[in-house]
Amino acid sequence: MFRNITPVVKNLLIINVVVFVGQLMFKSINLTGILSLWNIGSPNFAPYQFFTYMFAHSPRGFSHVLFNMLGLVFLGPLLERFWGSQKFLIFYMVTGIGAGVLYSGINYIQNTKMRS
Repeated sequence: MFRNITPVVKNLLIINVVVFVGQLMFKSINLTGILSLWNIGSPNFAPYQFFTYMFAHSPRGFSHVLFNMLGLVFLGPLLERFWGSQKFLIFYMVTGIGAGVLYSGINYIQNTKMRS
């Protein structure tokens, strides 16, 4: 299974594992809070989080990162071989950032309606 890992998938796995280990090691600076996607309007929100949240996983449970990475290992190489590395990476980034923007937009609209 792991010998069929494609280059972009391999690098994404490494990034995710490094960030996860960093989250465990640097709890004192709250790396999870810095990388996670906060609600728009929150004092903790920063635009870079639309990118960084894709690599942050709950350090409380190993299963979160495990199952996310298993999904990437099972599906990623198929898509990367079909589309090529560049198109796969663009797909990964656009869908990840797009999901964050969509989630934040819906959340913002719901919270605005609740206040009015």
